[in-house]
Amino acid sequence: SGALSVAEISSTNKPALFVPLKNSSNDEQKKNAMIFMKKNPQFEIINENELCEENLIKKIKKIENLRGNNNNIDSKFFNQIKIIKNYV
Repeated sequence: SGALSVAEISSTNKPALFVPLKNSSNDEQKKNAMIFMKKNPQFEIINENELCEENLIKKIKKIENLRGNNNNIDSKFFNQIKIIKNYV
């Protein structure tokens, strides 16, 4: 969740799940993701130490629920989510 990566992803107006590195300098990666998450409800954060199958599925489902609330979200993204869910 580096500043440049978060900014680039934000510019696409697509949902994203950020996993900030816990050892980043001054927790900058998490701060970067949090700033953009507050501006865009399509963004979610999962902390590296909380990254497990159950939490990943919860976050994916939360993002999936946005589909019904926002028709601007690209359906290709949700097809990719289905692939990830089947893999997990």
